[in-house]
Amino acid sequence: MLQSKLSDSLFKNIAIRVSDREKMLDFYRNTLSFRALWEENALVFLGVKESKQPKLVLEQSPAHRARAVKGTPKLAVFQIQIAKKEEFLASAKHLVDRQVPIDYAWKNQEALGINLKDVEGNALSIAWSKDGRHVGTKGAQKIQLADLLNLGDIGPVQTWTQADINYMCLNVPDVEAAKSFYQTTFHAVFDEENQAQLIHGKRPFTLALAYAQGADLVGNVDKIWDLEFMEVLAPSKEAVAELAENFRAENRDFYVDKGNRILTFKDLSGIEWWYTIK
Repeated sequence: MLQSKLSDSLFKNIAIRVSDREKMLDFYRNTLSFRALWEENALVFLGVKESKQPKLVLEQSPAHRARAVKGTPKLAVFQIQIAKKEEFLASAKHLVDRQVPIDYAWKNQEALGINLKDVEGNALSIAWSKDGRHVGTKGAQKIQLADLLNLGDIGPVQTWTQADINYMCLNVPDVEAAKSFYQTTFHAVFDEENQAQLIHGKRPFTLALAYAQGADLVGNVDKIWDLEFMEVLAPSKEAVAELAENFRAENRDFYVDKGNRILTFKDLSGIEWWYTIK
């Protein structure tokens, strides 16, 4: 289990393997409001105005190296929490102006959200809540996207000031086995909706699990256009070393470099988790 030294970890980013990086970059930068931080070979790192840390990574994998998912993807949906209401509303206006199809817009007490798909069919939502915490769609009221534009002032926004991915739902073929893995690895406590807060700290992250069937739900992360890895920012080398010691004691498969600057392991779906210190 994760010990006290990891309690200050921060959820950093997710990486999605894509077939057309330029179309995806246009969507996340111009339809939504990420900014491109830097590129590295096939990777492009996307972030926001007030942080140099990437929030989303897109990795180009052409058709001769990867393929579309057979059946259900691992990634059911992820949520981007936008810190400022006016910037969330500006993104709603971008969607209206660009005539982007959405699944639905919603209001849950004071929280607002929009569920949609990106240009390669990955399901996501953008959301805002007054206190910045994750608010789901359970009990939410569906509203018209255009009605959001009457809920506050909207100014021009090219890049979100602050936004974080704070929620993800994974499709898994065995919910109980997946829960057991995360309970052991993260000391997670799942609720009746099969969701648990895996990362606490200043940037908490909630994971939900949904039962599904599909040929690519386990393994093949290097071969399919789907979720590839998730990265957590550890507070120190000592925290990474402690995590490595825990994994050794449990005879878990993992990799850690000699300087305890990065530790990686795979969950039951084959998705990589990275703990890094920068």
